[in-house]
Amino acid sequence: MRRRIFVAVAAMVALGGCETSGGGSHAPYQISDQERTFVLSALESKFGASGIQLEGAKGSQHIGSGLVVYCGYASGNGMAKTAFGGIFGPNRAHTTFIPFPENEAKIKSVCRVNEIYI
Repeated sequence: MRRRIFVAVAAMVALGGCETSGGGSHAPYQISDQERTFVLSALESKFGASGIQLEGAKGSQHIGSGLVVYCGYASGNGMAKTAFGGIFGPNRAHTTFIPFPENEAKIKSVCRVNEIYI
């Protein structure tokens, strides 16, 4: 678990420091059905809720590194609508989604840095 948190924090720092002058450093990213399955599984584990549904979720891929940040809102059985954010990584196959372990305000801040506005 500590490794997952470390990877998520390292990616947030790396992506947060990617600002470039003139032109964006990110491109919109549409996740696949398989990637969506990884997101749902990770969020069910994080929130301890079943039947997770995503609302307003958007992805952003860092142009230089290829890392993908995915943010939105999640709700499920017995769970209020909650902001979430995370990264696909650390491999390029995007077979792991690592949710950010922060509170809602920090999650939204990291999402904005990565050009996702939820």
